[in-house]
Amino acid sequence: GLNFELPATYSYETLTATTARRRLSLAPQGRELASELIWRGPLWGGDASSSLFYRIDPGHYAGLPDEKGMAVTWKTDF
Repeated sequence: GLNFELPATYSYETLTATTARRRLSLAPQGRELASELIWRGPLWGGDASSSLFYRIDPGHYAGLPDEKGMAVTWKTDF
């Protein structure tokens, strides 16, 4: 982890901030697992691709909900 000296309180009476040492942990709080299914090929005179993905503990945070998504692209020359 990293230790930081950061403002913790502020006194309006003396107009000064009091600092305190805060620790930032660099250890992950979860284990991200990701899976993706991709297809790419010709479609309607152009090139297309699509993908489906699913992530467990996104960003290595155990408290975040699982993510799922989809992407579709199609391109052609004219």
